[in-house]
Amino acid sequence: KEWDEEKRMELNKMNWDDIWSIDGEFQQTKTNDLIRMNDIPSIIKTLLTYQSSIKDDVNIAPKDFEGISEKQKSIQQKIYEKYLEKIKFKNQMDEAISNYTKCIEQYNNLCSIERDILIQKQRKGQQTIAINEIQDFNNKVLEGFNELNNKLQKLVEENQNWIEKEWSEIEKKWSKWNSQEISIFIGHTLECKKSKINQ
Repeated sequence: KEWDEEKRMELNKMNWDDIWSIDGEFQQTKTNDLIRMNDIPSIIKTLLTYQSSIKDDVNIAPKDFEGISEKQKSIQQKIYEKYLEKIKFKNQMDEAISNYTKCIEQYNNLCSIERDILIQKQRKGQQTIAINEIQDFNNKVLEGFNELNNKLQKLVEENQNWIEKEWSEIEKKWSKWNSQEISIFIGHTLECKKSKINQ
């Protein structure tokens, strides 16, 4: 290629001394061309030795290209599968995050409800304690009144028995009554007031 592209000198444009002298430009060009001609056979021989190797490379290259293409297709298939897997896991992750968020909200709501229930339970417990205390107090008061009523009833009975006994004694000696005993008889029989008896 370098020889083809080399600028060739036109003879009609050379100086006469470059053409006819033994060391002129014409002679130098001729010498260079002869040297190149001598080099051509060895170059051809070298190229021929490379020819078989080049043929092998030419035969192998499409197979290598095909193998590389197959590897590319295989990698592309794996990439696509991983892409689908990535999308799948992302969707699962989004769903899991959404479910987790909903679960947290539900958990917080349940905790809030439980807190309200505990407050209600505590209030009811306090009310129950207060009611029980009031009931116990009322029971004690009732017991006290029952006991007082029994004592008063017993006292009334004792007093009535004493009155009846005294009245019986007074009746036995009615013929010997003094003025006070007569007043007692009148007051007791007629159920007079104290002021009436003392007149």
